[in-house]
Amino acid sequence: DIRGPIGNIHNCADLASETREKKKREIYLQDIRYSCNHILHLVNDLMDAYRINEVGEMLNDTPFYLDYFLWHISNDFLRKANSKGLIFYHVHENSSLTVKGDADKLEQVLANLLTNAIKFTTKGSIRLGYEIHGKMLYFYVADTGCGFPESQKQKVFERFVRLDSAKPGTGLGLAICRTIVEKMGGCIGVESEEGKGSCFWFTIPYIPLCIEKNDI
Repeated sequence: DIRGPIGNIHNCADLASETREKKKREIYLQDIRYSCNHILHLVNDLMDAYRINEVGEMLNDTPFYLDYFLWHISNDFLRKANSKGLIFYHVHENSSLTVKGDADKLEQVLANLLTNAIKFTTKGSIRLGYEIHGKMLYFYVADTGCGFPESQKQKVFERFVRLDSAKPGTGLGLAICRTIVEKMGGCIGVESEEGKGSCFWFTIPYIPLCIEKNDI
């Protein structure tokens, strides 16, 4: 996974240095940028897997506004989904809650699920939402993508498992999500049907806080 992009960077750098035409050179430079981002993503996944599973990384529980948090993520992935011709729904209009938790880790889980949803969906929509189930917050990311058979359901959260080898990735993303969610005191799962899409969901403890916005 790393050797291929590095070889591509080397070849494109040679071609770019030999090309005087600006438009053609920009194509090679764009390939270099893509390969660099791909390697960075792989390295980040490997480092996350090491820190979380081997070092026992601690969670940073701080208060944050759930509506600000979800709108920030939604706006980012709205653009990414629209650029691929997908409709993006965000179901969290009444999320004016102040909660305590690790916002960075929660964002990492949602970003991974949304990235996968966009990657494996060629037409239709992506949906991000949340609900309060008693003392737990229930988040879900649903798509109208390719889905997968029931027999693969238990494998998707294992390390280095890639259901579609043609897609780039390490097979660590969902394993990291599972570890983060479990360390936060929740659980994660998926419902999927081949050819009809998937719905990944997870829960984390709901710790509401009653504080003013100016206090954060």
